[in-house]
Amino acid sequence: MIVDEVLCKVVLHLNSTGETDVGPYANEYMAVLTITEDGQLINHVTEFINSSYTLNLVSKLMSQATQTLRPPRESWALRCKGEIKEYMPSYRISICKWKN
Repeated sequence: MIVDEVLCKVVLHLNSTGETDVGPYANEYMAVLTITEDGQLINHVTEFINSSYTLNLVSKLMSQATQTLRPPRESWALRCKGEIKEYMPSYRISICKWKN
């Protein structure tokens, strides 16, 4: 972690691991946090990921999903905290943007 108190920025190097339906997941990230002058709140986050690794994993997951999930007979949407969000009806995969 690098903290720049003058520019009110924090740089983080992060690692994430887990298991998916198509095998293990391991990725690393860089995040730049812009914080308030008093250091109490985060104003903005910029995150960098290994996009090649992520695209490869998403491709594998989508390939498996198209083999195991059937398209719905009619459109549907996922409700997240009472708000309808984006969806991909042909694969029954929902993208939910959670609200605070």
